[in-house]
Amino acid sequence: MCIRDSAQTDCDPEFVSIQPNFNRIIIRATGNDDTDNIQCGFNLAIQQNIAEIFLGDAAYYLGPVIAVGYRGTVRGAGMNRTTLIALPERIDCNAIDRKPGLLKFSGGEVILKWLSIEGSSPCTDSTAHLSLVHFTGRNRSDIDCKPDIINAEVDRVRVTAMGGGFVTGISASPEETEIDTCHDTLLGRFRVNRSSIHNAHRGLEVWMVGTAQVDVTFDVFENNATAVYFIDTEAEAKVSNCDFQLNGDAIYVSNAAGYAPETRIFVIENNFRVPNGYGIHLRGMATEEIYAYQQSRPV
Repeated sequence: MCIRDSAQTDCDPEFVSIQPNFNRIIIRATGNDDTDNIQCGFNLAIQQNIAEIFLGDAAYYLGPVIAVGYRGTVRGAGMNRTTLIALPERIDCNAIDRKPGLLKFSGGEVILKWLSIEGSSPCTDSTAHLSLVHFTGRNRSDIDCKPDIINAEVDRVRVTAMGGGFVTGISASPEETEIDTCHDTLLGRFRVNRSSIHNAHRGLEVWMVGTAQVDVTFDVFENNATAVYFIDTEAEAKVSNCDFQLNGDAIYVSNAAGYAPETRIFVIENNFRVPNGYGIHLRGMATEEIYAYQQSRPV
C-alpha cells in the first residue's frame, strides 16, 4: 500500500502527520480551533485507507466534523487525557440535509475509544436537538434508497453535555425520521462498552431496524433526562451491567410508529437508581413485543 506523506496532502503537516509503518495518522492539538485539522485527518484516512487516527494527550476544540465511509479506529490517549471540546454555537442544528452532530460517522466500520467529549451549547439555536457523537447513514439528498449499514463500537469514552439544551450524548439513527421515506432504515451492529454519559437530554439514542444488534454493556449513565432511548427499533438488544443514576427513565422504549414488532431487549444485571423515573418504560408498544429479562443488582 502506498501512503503519501502528510506534506503532500492538503493537511497542515505541523499538526497532521502520517506514520506509514503503523498505518496511523496523528493529529496534534493547536490549543485553538482544531476542526480543520481533524476533518482533514479523517479525509486523508478515508482516501488512503489508513486504519487508525490517534489524538494525543491534549484538549482539542472543534466544530462539526463528519467522516463518510471511514473504516478504522479513532483512539485517544485515555479518557482523562484526550478531550474533544465542542466550540459554542458552531453548528447549524436546523440544517435540512442531515441531522446535526458534532462528531458524525456516516456508514463505515468505526471504533471510537479512550477519550472524552464535552459539549456546551454547540448549536446556533439553543432549542435545537444535536448529538455529540452520531453514527448514521447517507444524507437525505442521496437518491440511492438502499438501506444504510453501520458497524460501530464506542469503548471507554466519557461524554458530557454541558450547558443544558436538547443534547444527546451518543446516537445511532438514520438521517431521515419519517417512516417510509428514502433514508429511514439503518442496519448493522452498535456497541457501547465501559463508557459513561452525563447530563444529556438523552444519554444514548438508538433507532435501528432489520434485526440490528445492539449491546450496551458496563456503562454509567448519570444525570441524563433519559438514559437509553430506543425509538422504532427492530433489534436484538442487550443492556447489561450498567449503572443508572438519574431522575428520569433509565430505559425508554417507544414504538409510536408501530414499526418494530420483533424487538427483543435483554435487560440483565443493571443497577437502577431512578427515584423519579422507571427502570424500563414502554410507550406505544404492546409489552409482548419486548422480551425484557430484568435481574437488577440490589440498590
